[in-house]
Amino acid sequence: ACDIEFSLPSPSYTVDTLAELEKRCPDTEFCLIMGQDNISTFHLWKDYRSILSSHRIFVYPRPHCESCELLSHPSVTLTSAPMIDISSTYIRQCVVENKSIRYIVAEKVREKIERENYYKQ
Repeated sequence: ACDIEFSLPSPSYTVDTLAELEKRCPDTEFCLIMGQDNISTFHLWKDYRSILSSHRIFVYPRPHCESCELLSHPSVTLTSAPMIDISSTYIRQCVVENKSIRYIVAEKVREKIERENYYKQ
């Protein structure tokens, strides 16, 4: 985990985060992992075509999500994984509302989120 997005101007856009990561680590190939609920609106993201042309995207299946055209793009891979009905949005919401995320995320992740006060700014 890193806090690079917290050092970038707001609002934070994935394309800008990827550009900053590539600048800092030019020999590293970065990819995206997102839930199937996000790929259906990916075409609304800032510079989504640029992201598609230069990065692989791995899509985690979500229950109750429709298939979409972007799933057939050569840069997009729908992973074969068990469907769990938990999203990063839900985790952030729990943190903001001071609800426990124990047993939802790895213990080290939970500790870092609490220690660094992520999502409470």
